[in-house]
Amino acid sequence: MKHLMLNSKVNIRAVMMVVVSLASTSSLVLHSFAQPAPFRNTIEATDGTRQAKGRARQIINLFLTAGQKQLFVAEQTTRLMNGSMQESQLIVKQGGPGKERLEFIGPQKNAGEIILTVGGHLWNYKPRLNRIFEGFTSPDDFQMRAKQFRDDVASGKIRINVVGNEVICGRNTSIVEIAGGNGAKKLWIDDVNGVRLKSEELNSVGAVVQTSYFTRVDFEIINNPNDFRPDLLPSVKHEAMFPVGPPLESVAVAQMKVPYTIREPALPAGYKLTGIWLVDSARSAPITVLRYTDGVRTFALFEQSLPPNAKVLPAAVRSRNGVAHWTSANQVFTLLGNMRPDFIANIANSLK
Repeated sequence: MKHLMLNSKVNIRAVMMVVVSLASTSSLVLHSFAQPAPFRNTIEATDGTRQAKGRARQIINLFLTAGQKQLFVAEQTTRLMNGSMQESQLIVKQGGPGKERLEFIGPQKNAGEIILTVGGHLWNYKPRLNRIFEGFTSPDDFQMRAKQFRDDVASGKIRINVVGNEVICGRNTSIVEIAGGNGAKKLWIDDVNGVRLKSEELNSVGAVVQTSYFTRVDFEIINNPNDFRPDLLPSVKHEAMFPVGPPLESVAVAQMKVPYTIREPALPAGYKLTGIWLVDSARSAPITVLRYTDGVRTFALFEQSLPPNAKVLPAAVRSRNGVAHWTSANQVFTLLGNMRPDFIANIANSLK
């Protein structure tokens, strides 16, 4: 986390690779993949009846239970659309609940990178930098807070519906749309084993801002347990990328630990604070990390004071590829999340 806001494209890229990827992986030979079938549009409209909603809950429950236990190795394409499109090709593996590994095949600048997640912790190995950036996966992702997710569905805060069916990699899937007040996700979930074979994230106007889909998948392969051991990653220097450990109890508790004023943004309806952390910085007071979600979409806000003798950054918001920066009153702000420009502008204006 050192130098995260002020002078490091390194850590911002590391963060972006997490935003672009979260899915699964490993380093064994892909020898028995089913050949990819072309996407076949067998999408069927649903009528929003009680039966359809019951089917949506059934599929989501399959995803949150059997889908997290299913072992597999797959090839995945991920596309991030935010101004310009970025595409990555990955080998993905799932070694059981909470165990995922991604190995980047392309583009060439990212080839050889590894993202390993085990029990909520994350390690991002970057061979070109000879570093491992260590952090954690989002604790408010609905996969990792299944009970709260189910409660939100039951209360109507989150709406889920089966909106169609499609064959992906020769597998029948149900398309489940998960909608909140500010955007939605679509998941293509295997009807048999509950594995997510494709996903899309949509903004508040329904435009796709991120998609990931398997082009090949093998459910018969036996994963090597060593692929999910962080101690067997290359022996290189580690740097913090996100806070490690539980969040603080409240903003008030965090405020007592930093010399600058922690500023909370005006949030769109439905968003709430889901965690606050402090991260030590070698150049300034600790960095405050606030995470907000509406149950479907999430963004993180980083705040820190300008270090002594630091170059003052422009006050105007600079946004690219899901990362926005700006300064206000001798503080530096960074927002991470694929949000619309007007959403970011409103957040930034509320913090001036």
